Amino acid sequence: MPVVEIEDLWYKYRASKDWVLRGIDFSVEEGEFVVIMGPSGCGKSTLCYTLNGIIPHLFGGDLRGKVVVDGMDTRKHSTAELSQRVGMVFQNPDTQLVALTVEDEVAFGPENLALPREEIRRRVEEALQLARLTEARKRSPHSLTYVLSSGNLLLSSMTTSSPSSHTVGLQSVGSSVSTCRHPTHLLSSITLIR
Repeated sequence: MPVVEIEDLWYKYRASKDWVLRGIDFSVEEGEFVVIMGPSGCGKSTLCYTLNGIIPHLFGGDLRGKVVVDGMDTRKHSTAELSQRVGMVFQNPDTQLVALTVEDEVAFGPENLALPREEIRRRVEEALQLARLTEARKRSPHSLTYVLSSGNLLLSSMTTSSPSSHTVGLQSVGSSVSTCRHPTHLLSSITLIR
């Protein structure tokens, strides 16, 4: 059974006359790594928003077709429920950072799930090691030099709060293929440990 299943997906924003997504069909199997690429404005972000429920629950608009993630129809489940299965790093990762230290940022998700302290510590350690951020644990998340490091931090944070996560949206602005290698390694590692 696919972990992501999209059938005849159409979407247009409230104020738009034109469809941003038109008749999209695809599925993603567990363990599969999929990259969605295209020029700015072609609908990549919009497609990601349909996976975690931001569309239709927060943005509204006209949505047609079917989007199912991990057996959950995104129309019938809240963004809170879907966030347990789908994580997303936005184009500017710094806008998603909320804590004063890297370690606290990674712990933020599981703390909000009210997990036991020992489980939070275990998940934080595992995520920091995967993202190669153990030496930066006490630094400010905003002091991380590259967008790549902030993105890795947010990916680490997602792994601690979503242990059953199958889908991670990573949007990258201005990244070359060489700078994208590390997040791919991280995502591959997450797949292996889940």
